[in-house]
Amino acid sequence: MLFCSNGTVLLAAFLPLLTNPLVGDGTGASGAVQPNIIFILADDIGMETMRAYGGSSYDTPNLDLLAASGMRFDRAYAQPLCTPTRSKVLTGRSNARNYVTSTYLNPTETVFPQLFQSAGYATCGAGKWQLHGGPGLNQLAFQGLHPTQAGFDEWCMWFVSDIGGRYWDPTIETHNSPPTVLTGQYGPDVFNQFVLDFIDRNATHPFLIYYPMALAHAPFDPPPGYQGSGTSANDIFPAMMTYMDAMVGKVMARLRSHGIEKNTLLIFCTDNGTNGGIRSDFLNYPSVPGTKGLTLEPGLRMPVLASMKGTIPARTVCSDLIDYADFFPTLLDAANLDSEELDLDGRSFLPQLRGLPGFSRDWIYQYYWPIPIPSDPSQEVRWLVTKQWKLYADGRFFHILWDPLETKDLQNSTLPKVLAARIQCQIILDAQPARSPGIGG
Repeated sequence: MLFCSNGTVLLAAFLPLLTNPLVGDGTGASGAVQPNIIFILADDIGMETMRAYGGSSYDTPNLDLLAASGMRFDRAYAQPLCTPTRSKVLTGRSNARNYVTSTYLNPTETVFPQLFQSAGYATCGAGKWQLHGGPGLNQLAFQGLHPTQAGFDEWCMWFVSDIGGRYWDPTIETHNSPPTVLTGQYGPDVFNQFVLDFIDRNATHPFLIYYPMALAHAPFDPPPGYQGSGTSANDIFPAMMTYMDAMVGKVMARLRSHGIEKNTLLIFCTDNGTNGGIRSDFLNYPSVPGTKGLTLEPGLRMPVLASMKGTIPARTVCSDLIDYADFFPTLLDAANLDSEELDLDGRSFLPQLRGLPGFSRDWIYQYYWPIPIPSDPSQEVRWLVTKQWKLYADGRFFHILWDPLETKDLQNSTLPKVLAARIQCQIILDAQPARSPGIGG
């Protein structure tokens, strides 16, 4: 395996990539050819569920193949919950600068599908939206970013201007139809078929697909073909994982059928940790609980897999720090689209995808307040993570490589190495925005 974090690169293997972009059909403004982009964001699936990371509880042959065909990222940091992560992914900006509240994204934000659409890409969104604002948000209810505003030519989404179910008998809205209950149908099948049809119709033209999957979020409803007899979450979750894997496999197979694997950058990642009620075998540890909503390392470091046949070296591992805000500039760079004029917090990791050292981050700043109540900021959390250390704004300090579950607070340590690291982290943390203007910062 090649590890991009230590700069060890077989340069001879990658010399063609120094002069050729990460490419596919079409040309950008610079004249460079452009790839297709498929960005898959699975729901409530932590690192411990994935065989590529050492999990052993679930049958996911397609994700195993995806990991083997490309690059696995080991230090990619999401937010602890859904809306904070999705807001960061789509805008390329920290929650400390643009977050408002759960299920809502400010419609004035620039999101990456808009830029692909403006550049002539065919754009598609399918799956879980949940950014237009939920019904309990008073004046913000259904006033957030709408999929059409977000830059999708075609879209098929759950939770836009209505909620309903996401699995059996789902309530689904599209770019040309209002929210409709699809009796007898299974939501993930509807979203997946929409994506496959879009690929079929656009296989000869550069396209972008943003595919935020519904699986494997609660409720734990048996998917089609469920063979088990149990009714608990832990009985049903394995089948949901395997079904999610099959959905990814269908996308991969459709790319192969059109012969566009070499022209398509496929990224699979997850939005946050697994539901806390789910237990999985991970590495040498049996029955590891999910970490959704937690700010511990297992609740933040999410699985990220990237594949582009012939361009991203197979079976490679990158241990650089990756912030989920980094997806935005990386996708634009891959398509030869300019992001220099945008006010982003993300940093492109396109060089790492090419097998080159890249410009590795030294730290990531994270801000988290999923349902802000300004009169009660007790749930507001800010922290800085480096390659070794983690400093919270309240003073807690941990060596996350030795202590990822944060069992030993080092804020009062007198060891010179710890003191020096804490001072340096504090200087960086103090320079970061304390609160998003969207919630009174």
